Amino acid sequence: MGKSRAEKKARHEKQKKARRIRRTLMGGAVLIAAVGIPFYIWTEPPLPQVGDHWHATLEIEVCGKREPPLPRSPGGIHSHGNEYRIHIHPVSQPESRRQSNLGRFFDGLGLRFTGSMIELPGGRLYNEGDPCPGGTPGILEVRINGRETNDPRSYVPRDGDRIQVRFGS
Repeated sequence: MGKSRAEKKARHEKQKKARRIRRTLMGGAVLIAAVGIPFYIWTEPPLPQVGDHWHATLEIEVCGKREPPLPRSPGGIHSHGNEYRIHIHPVSQPESRRQSNLGRFFDGLGLRFTGSMIELPGGRLYNEGDPCPGGTPGILEVRINGRETNDPRSYVPRDGDRIQVRFGS
């Protein structure tokens, strides 16, 4: 037996309502994307480009003692070896933007660096849990302008940044 007129009408109304909800959700998603994407692009801090010349301060402290400046290193993100600064001036596209990160800087020095370990010149390696003098287990903390970061390798230094790397208790 066929469906009654009332059942067909109810089904049709239900389908219309579902289409309205889908259109509203799609419209909302388009609106969010239209506003959100440009906002994200315009508010993201600038990334270093070929031709930029930026500087960031780098301080390293191990078990309460300030380390000397890191040695001279090559590349578009490097140190001069006699100052507590990182120079960020990419000379090619592969060194620019997100590739001008702390991982590239430490790799250029031939040193290992992660969120839980740092190697310093002379092969001095500090892993979280290694003891400082006195036996207290050390932790590695990396702060950018006073804010802790858990993924320091991918951080791209900006002009004027203050980067603090501390291993200790």
